[in-house]
Amino acid sequence: MDRLTQLLLLIPDNQYVTQSQLSEQLNVTNRTIYNDVLKLNKLLINYGTKIISKPRLGLKLEISNLNKYQEFVEKMKTDELLTTDNAEVRMYKIVVYLINSLHSIKMDDLCEELYVSRSTLKNDLKKVRYFIGHYDLHIDHKPYEGMKINGEEKNLRRCLAKVERSQLMQDDNLMSYDLEDIGGILKHVFKNHNFKISEYAFHNLVIHLYIALSRIQLGNILEDNYNYIEHHNEKDYIVAESIITELEDKYEVVFPKNELNYIMIHLSSKKIITEQNNTVVSSDIYEIVISMLKEINNTFHFDFRHDFDLITLLSLHLMLLKIRLIYDLRFENPLKDQIRESYPLAYEMASISSEILYEKYRKRVTSDEMAYIALHFGVAIERQKKTNKKNVLIVCGTGRGTAELLAYQLQEKYSKYINVIKTHESIDFSDIDFKNIDYVLTTVHISETIPVPIIEIKPFLIDEQDIILKDYFKADYKNLILNYFAPELFIPNISLDKKEDILNFMCEFVKQKKNIPDNFHELVLERERIGSTSFGNYIAIPHPYKPIGEESFVAIGVLENPILWDSEMVQIIFLLSMQEGGNEHLQLFYKIVSRLLKNKNLISMLIRNQSYEQLLSIIELLSNN
Repeated sequence: MDRLTQLLLLIPDNQYVTQSQLSEQLNVTNRTIYNDVLKLNKLLINYGTKIISKPRLGLKLEISNLNKYQEFVEKMKTDELLTTDNAEVRMYKIVVYLINSLHSIKMDDLCEELYVSRSTLKNDLKKVRYFIGHYDLHIDHKPYEGMKINGEEKNLRRCLAKVERSQLMQDDNLMSYDLEDIGGILKHVFKNHNFKISEYAFHNLVIHLYIALSRIQLGNILEDNYNYIEHHNEKDYIVAESIITELEDKYEVVFPKNELNYIMIHLSSKKIITEQNNTVVSSDIYEIVISMLKEINNTFHFDFRHDFDLITLLSLHLMLLKIRLIYDLRFENPLKDQIRESYPLAYEMASISSEILYEKYRKRVTSDEMAYIALHFGVAIERQKKTNKKNVLIVCGTGRGTAELLAYQLQEKYSKYINVIKTHESIDFSDIDFKNIDYVLTTVHISETIPVPIIEIKPFLIDEQDIILKDYFKADYKNLILNYFAPELFIPNISLDKKEDILNFMCEFVKQKKNIPDNFHELVLERERIGSTSFGNYIAIPHPYKPIGEESFVAIGVLENPILWDSEMVQIIFLLSMQEGGNEHLQLFYKIVSRLLKNKNLISMLIRNQSYEQLLSIIELLSNN
């Protein structure tokens, strides 16, 4: 008889039995009992029965349909209901078993636990090793004793938190009574102390506390890394103390002082702070923000150094990020992929400017944290776009009244494209400074040579002319976009299968076509060392770490087959080079890439038909709006 059936038959319907009693009878851990109960409840849901759990009492069967329950038991005895988990679920289970087990686990025991063969388990263990490697953990395997995952306690907890979040995302019904109770305690404490935290951070904290409880119960406490708290905040400490007091009272567990400090750090690094909180931004945070904005201006030709809203909000964000970096707290971003797709330029700004944080704290900023920073830059870009319209001078020879009416019409119809700087009634331009003017729209013929394009229009706009003007403005933007993509820099059917080889090949290819500095390839690799340049949906945008050379361009490489580019599959590579001094039209390139990232059909079209003509038709389609 399998263990699940044995467990079911050991749980009575007329009294409670504790997990400890069941684990002793079945010779497994409490965590195994917990996982088996979750699995049984998923199977029992259609048979009028469920296993209920109450703190301090234990488990009990609640049978509402005896006939269906008996039918269920018979099916269990014949293994009719038992199905094996998919590979990802098994991987998570193995991780939990090998971390929480008090002793090493033998392969045969693990096979029996998971209902899989040894060969399947060996394949699963490869995935486990890769997964736990992200948390600086490893599997210790001793002959005749078995396996166990080992590492620092804080990293073991981070890994368990990731597993717990993933399982909850796959099945909302996995929310246990403990998680609900911990959430209730947090809500009560936060309300009493008027402590604000985002919903996502709240759920993360619930999971961390749940794991802390289970680890302390198993005798595993944190190392002495948190006894000295540089960023001590009295209110955060009081809130942490209140949480500990209620948890200790409910679960009869004693939290060491180090655990209290750890909870306080979580609170300090994830709370909501605003400009209205009388929060003081320290001089070192302000200097970091200004350095980041200076780096962005040098690299992307975007000057945010006078955007006070951005400086304020980014400073408040970095106050919390600083704590997370110093204490190695990971804060996942559930919208990371959407942010990268929607704001690739802002995300790239975050990646480049995050080097300032690395230089200051010697800690790498994760891609999740970069996405949070990118949101601030994305808002700043949108704010700046409103001031990036074309400046227009209106010339009208029939008087001021007609000129003002025409200016009003143009501003109404083309506010998306232009700012009307002024109106002019004469064809003598000796008193006009064209420094800040992009176009002249005129109702009279101008024979004098002036340094900007001239568009002749009628005094009163008609539909046909309306279409022509819109097409003109759109064509101007489209030409700016197409300037990035030259036919001689399109490279189809690349047969290489390693990122390093592809970058070397593309840099050498560009060197034959463009006048680029000798260290171009090295600067591209330097950017790769900062963080991945893959953006999802089979696209990567590598580029030199800083602007270099005399012109901006893009080399497009399409691979015969997708390859693993760091942690994501990539088949289309945009090797971007920004000219020294920046390029004010760079945003147009990233706008096109952003639209391409969201359109899997167009990506597939370019992969299937690897031609420059196909690329042009895609750009044409994406730039029409």
